[in-house]
Amino acid sequence: MSLKNVLLILLTISLSFSVQAQKKLRSPKQLKRAKTYKSLDNALSNAKRVYKLDLSNQKLNTLPKEIGKLINLQILNLSGNRITYLPEGLWKLTNLQVLKIAENQVIEIPDGIGNLKNLEELDLFNNRLQKLSDKIGRCTKLRKLELGWNQLTQLTDSVNLLAQLEYLSVEQNKITHLPTHIGNLKKLKELKLFDNQITSLPEDIGEVQNLPKLSIGKNKLKTLPSSITQLVNLSYFNAQNNLLTVLPEDFGNLQKLTSINLQNNKLRSLPKSFSQLALLTEIEAQYNLLTRLPKDFGKLKQLKTINLNHNRLSVLPQSMALLDSLQTLDLSYNYFATFPTVLSKASALQELNLSYNGIKRIEAIPGNFPALVYIDLSHNKIYSLGGDLSKAPKLEHLDLSYNKIMLIPKDYKKFKSLRYLNLKSNQLYKSQKKNVRKYLPRTQVIL
Repeated sequence: MSLKNVLLILLTISLSFSVQAQKKLRSPKQLKRAKTYKSLDNALSNAKRVYKLDLSNQKLNTLPKEIGKLINLQILNLSGNRITYLPEGLWKLTNLQVLKIAENQVIEIPDGIGNLKNLEELDLFNNRLQKLSDKIGRCTKLRKLELGWNQLTQLTDSVNLLAQLEYLSVEQNKITHLPTHIGNLKKLKELKLFDNQITSLPEDIGEVQNLPKLSIGKNKLKTLPSSITQLVNLSYFNAQNNLLTVLPEDFGNLQKLTSINLQNNKLRSLPKSFSQLALLTEIEAQYNLLTRLPKDFGKLKQLKTINLNHNRLSVLPQSMALLDSLQTLDLSYNYFATFPTVLSKASALQELNLSYNGIKRIEAIPGNFPALVYIDLSHNKIYSLGGDLSKAPKLEHLDLSYNKIMLIPKDYKKFKSLRYLNLKSNQLYKSQKKNVRKYLPRTQVIL
């Protein structure tokens, strides 16, 4: 036998042993039963039998290159250390399925990341990441990619190759735009773009039609692409702290929405189709320029919480009388000159804030609200109270401070549930002040 043939046989035997040394992936059930090592030295002493290694919060400054000897490792947690550089040995761990490096000081993820073909979860939250190699696109099994709280200025286009991705977060970076083919990520269940410098969204974002959660708040968006109305499975939408002046006319197509946050934009109105969001339970639209609400706003019968403070509203649509699930309503810092009587039919309303408006007189005060517990009417111009206050059986907190009230109706004596009454900075007669405390002995009265 020639020397050449002998060398070939020896090489074949060597490769065979190498393949056998690296075992096939353990099933989730087997992995759950496997021991979790918490010391690298202990793990290295039994290298081929280590499947889970947790080195989190151990004040590590470096990760030894010997980590590459743990060839069967499937879960590695390095979170909460001081690591700045990731050794080449790490990228030899081709069985890795979960890699957590959150809360370190890593600046760059090199090309070696592309070797981790079995990777399903990569957590790089809160590092100093400035560059993510485009080889990340080779990790085609990736389902979760956490890049939040870093220093990225762009997101590599190869992210669009991650067809199995279900969760993508790049919140609190410095990203100015998204990859043009983000619509390829059709399995996304949550997309977090909060707190970047994004000025526009790609038109094909509408192709991510299974997406339930989208957060684009705290960016520099002036408009939304019309295709966003194709996200028909969206249930949570956060676009707060942008520069939005309008919403797409067909916004009402998002009929699975249950929660929406539009606060701190420049919206002057909501589209007519907004009233088609029949499953909506919560609206946050404070700090805008809203002067009116859609005429059919009352069709949002599932609404429980509405926050519209710091807008320019002076009237409410009559259809709001139909909101029989509404529990919390904040209309403070608006332009109401009279108490919006349409609210007297909101039978489930528990908290109402109308402070800092221009209300002068109240004809139908909370006596018509059987569920009302809290009402704030402070900082208005109220000089006269009407209605039978005692018919609010559950009212506990009533703030009428900083108004121009001189007389309190006689029925205040009948309050049984009231625990807090603020009449500070009004124009009450001395006799009125004395009687209020006398007839409400169990109420904290502030005069």
